[in-house]
Amino acid sequence: MGYNLLLCDKEKALHVELYRDEHHITQVESMVAISNHFKQLEHGPEKLDDYPNSFERFEAIKNEIEDFVSLEDVFNTLKPIHGNEQGKYWRTGSFFTVSSSIVDLDTHAIYYTSSPTEEYSRISGHIPPKGAEKVFIEMSRYIDLPTYHKIEKGHPFYKEMLEEIHGRINDFYQNDSEGNGKLKTLELGAGTGLCSLELVQHSFLELDCLEIDNECCNILREHSESSNYKVVLGDAVTYCKPHHYDLIISAFAHDHIHFDKRFAFARNIYNNLREGGRYIIGGEILPYFSTENDRKKALFKYHNHIIDIALDDNRIQLCELENNALKSGLDMVGDFKRHEAMFEEEMNSAGFRMIKKDKMGPLNCDDVGGIFVYVFEV
Repeated sequence: MGYNLLLCDKEKALHVELYRDEHHITQVESMVAISNHFKQLEHGPEKLDDYPNSFERFEAIKNEIEDFVSLEDVFNTLKPIHGNEQGKYWRTGSFFTVSSSIVDLDTHAIYYTSSPTEEYSRISGHIPPKGAEKVFIEMSRYIDLPTYHKIEKGHPFYKEMLEEIHGRINDFYQNDSEGNGKLKTLELGAGTGLCSLELVQHSFLELDCLEIDNECCNILREHSESSNYKVVLGDAVTYCKPHHYDLIISAFAHDHIHFDKRFAFARNIYNNLREGGRYIIGGEILPYFSTENDRKKALFKYHNHIIDIALDDNRIQLCELENNALKSGLDMVGDFKRHEAMFEEEMNSAGFRMIKKDKMGPLNCDDVGGIFVYVFEV
């Protein structure tokens, strides 16, 4: 029996082919696809008729990989749940492939799934434990969470955004016609709890903090204030308690949902709210764009403006964090900022009515985007 192995540590990744007393080791230094199809040793299928599925899968992978520009492309291509045919990339026939791994050579992270129907999860370089496919990662893929939690409040206009969110919450509570006790509240994309720790200052909120990233959830549970909210591990696109919540809030979280899922996401927010319920969102909005190239230019314009402000305030770590955010947006890994018309289109498509819209900043220029607070009602 022959083996195709992928060995990884914090310095390098190796592809090892073994058959009897033969072996071949290749250091993986760039984007490459590895299947059960041996490349260096003479073992296994040698021509198409020997095992058509093996040759067809390998050819499909070679063709696709040339167009990949980010990890998100890899995840979306390999997962049949994203609309792809399972047999195109996963071994089929008398027996089938039961696992897949992806290595990010930049961060030395390993992502693993035990099934074509499960999302990838980050694994720390050892054989994945039973149940590892149920571990989800998102923001921790590209951001150092402790650093983020420590400095993100210094983000230009973040303080103003939180103050506006506080005001909109108070207004809703005071004017709510169904104001019987606490407001059932869901925070989307709670992350490390920056906004959560603000929300618990409102004693009238019964708060659920929804977050898809396990590492973020662990941080949420460690805060001393965690007894004042419930941590929920889940996907904001699919998590739903129909018409349960009075209020849904997100801060710097809405644009973590991929463009492909934005209409389903908006509809799911709507379905979680009772009639008369509200969605309050604080987020970053880009200048208008119509093409992929324009989107990248808009990202550069917005993030570089924020970096300039941070530099003026001598916030060097924040500049580094903003650079990481820019990269994640360019690579389409976890950051999918909309422009105003795009964002409002998806909310309107779900049936929301916009109650209020305010720009927190920058207020001295209109062509770089900025931080906005919106209020929508069911």
